[in-house]
Amino acid sequence: MDSTAAVADAFPELDEIEDDDLRARVVAAWATALEENAVDDVAALPWFPPAQRKHDITGETLVGHVRDVVRGSLALADSLADSRGADVDRDLVVAAALVHDIGKVYEFDGHDDTAVGRLVGHPYYGVHPVAAAGLPAAYAHVVLSHTDRTPVEPAFFEAVIVKRADEAAAAAIRATALDDLRDA
Repeated sequence: MDSTAAVADAFPELDEIEDDDLRARVVAAWATALEENAVDDVAALPWFPPAQRKHDITGETLVGHVRDVVRGSLALADSLADSRGADVDRDLVVAAALVHDIGKVYEFDGHDDTAVGRLVGHPYYGVHPVAAAGLPAAYAHVVLSHTDRTPVEPAFFEAVIVKRADEAAAAAIRATALDDLRDA
């Protein structure tokens, strides 16, 4: 399996990253995660097995969720740049959104929890492939701050954008199985 090609096929949003080196590092981070976990089909990885089991959600994939977060992040960033003149680093938004859940590759083996999932968690372990690929600390920060599973709060605007897009994308998935999101 050529992990690099699999990542490029799974995430066409990579083309939104203007900086060639940054794009290559995002691909390298994903390739590392896939290779270290012997993942043959990135498109088959489940989104979040505990929620999928709890709410009987089927067919949701990690790739689909990450792509939703990238598109949501870009829409929010572009809207705020247009309406409020917000200074947004689009490359940072896209690349950070692409790696925000990379640790889930380590957290679950299909729908089964791993030691990483039980003992560490995807936001903490996701820092590993991001750092291994040589991505700057800002990307590890987004991995850590995108979820309430850590005490790390977003420290810059692009991190807030990715966190909010992730929350909305996850709520959209849960909404397919629940009548009232307050039960999520």
